Amino acid sequence: PQILQRMGYHMDNAFLGVLLARCLNLLATMSVVLMVDRVGRKPLLVAGALVMGVSSMALASVLRTENTGALGVAAMCLYMAGLGMSFGPIIWILVSEIFPAAIRGQAMSLAIAGQWGANFLVSFTFPVMFGDAGLNALSHGGFAFWLYGGFGVLAAVLVMRYVPETKGVDGERIGQFWRRHAAVSRSL
Repeated sequence: PQILQRMGYHMDNAFLGVLLARCLNLLATMSVVLMVDRVGRKPLLVAGALVMGVSSMALASVLRTENTGALGVAAMCLYMAGLGMSFGPIIWILVSEIFPAAIRGQAMSLAIAGQWGANFLVSFTFPVMFGDAGLNALSHGGFAFWLYGGFGVLAAVLVMRYVPETKGVDGERIGQFWRRHAAVSRSL
């Protein structure tokens, strides 16, 4: 609601905007559950990261012009749809499939701890950046959105480069992938 208030919406309309964004997130999540086994995990993660990154940067641009209105709400809703189609649900599927059986329990524990640590970091730093007068003077409240938008694009690049597709791949082949990847890394 604070983001929408910064865009000039009254509290009642801000809560309606949040409700709209959350509904789109839910619809995107429900839709992706139906198609994840057809499309694959990696393409959905890449597409969702790009949608989240570009929509965050679009929101930052809209805040910079101080002409937010419907464009700001649309950027927020697009971000939530991107999250719902990718990193929201897919990461939990991927983390259960990406590790070989021999180390799956320990590796999943580390991956989930990293996921929650990153969530905490974003949850802690966003209000600080969004409320900082100096950063707001520079970007009219858009600094955090530029920063996290850049991280969204970076996430798409990292997924394209380093994350294997796990759709239809058994645990033994995943183990072979990681062994080959480790051998290549050692030879560099």
